Amino acid sequence: MKFILTRTSTRGLEDKPHPSAVRGAFIPIDRRTVATPEELACGPETWYLSGCNHRVVDGFIERDCTPQDCWMVDLYTYEGLMAFIKEVGEVVITYSNTVEEYPELEIYDTYRE
Repeated sequence: MKFILTRTSTRGLEDKPHPSAVRGAFIPIDRRTVATPEELACGPETWYLSGCNHRVVDGFIERDCTPQDCWMVDLYTYEGLMAFIKEVGEVVITYSNTVEEYPELEIYDTYRE
């Protein structure tokens, strides 16, 4: 399973978070809590100006945004994930509605909140 990989101490920077990390890309999803673009305050014209693959999923409108580069790690098994966590220490695993394709695995090496 592929994870977007970040490190708390270097979050948002281009620094490689782990030696096994490789560059990858994901497509962020812009999801709104309305059923049609006509319900948006900005109106449907503005909604269709950016993004692509505009659609309705589970009663909400969505669109794909510009692909973004990131660091990724591929952990094939549960045992591989556990070995990775044992190696790096604490981690935070996050599922994001904007990045459905990959969960994020954050190496939690410093305090943040």
